[in-house]
Amino acid sequence: MNKMIAGTTMVLAMAFSEFAHTAAAADGKPAAAMLTSMNSSIPASLLEACRKGLTGFDKNDRADMIAALDDNVVFEFSDSLPYGGTYNGKKEFLAFWKHVYKEYEYFNYDARDVLAAGDYIIIPVVARAKTKAGYSMENEHLFLFRVKDGKIVYGRIYADTARGRDVLEGHQPRKYPKLILD
Repeated sequence: MNKMIAGTTMVLAMAFSEFAHTAAAADGKPAAAMLTSMNSSIPASLLEACRKGLTGFDKNDRADMIAALDDNVVFEFSDSLPYGGTYNGKKEFLAFWKHVYKEYEYFNYDARDVLAAGDYIIIPVVARAKTKAGYSMENEHLFLFRVKDGKIVYGRIYADTARGRDVLEGHQPRKYPKLILD
């Protein structure tokens, strides 16, 4: 296993461990996104920019997060959807979002937490979207950003692309019953 993959795996494991301990509000709804830092020198202002950019569904304000992208940022999304692939540079990152919004009326996020660990920012989110054909979905995504010199140099979204493909193909997301093996 190369060093990058091993490091990413460790960061994701730490993120999910921390996420699993995030408390829910008294009404049973997820608590507001918290900023959590573990052995990280990532500036609080960058964590706040990510929180603002990915919290509140229709209130997402990505301006500060986009400003924090390195000019040569590399951004990846699974190519199992029409807007997937590897995007190089800030201009292509913005083109990715334009392509997403060609397919959807809206596509918004609500961060459950904003975690910093080492050089990484990990943001588990709830995604809500509605296609231009009228099909809606809600699912979980995870944003992973790598930071160098206070700028985001790498990003990737880990998402349930099967649900996205379902709504883009014109039907409600498929759900399967839990299989219990004896």
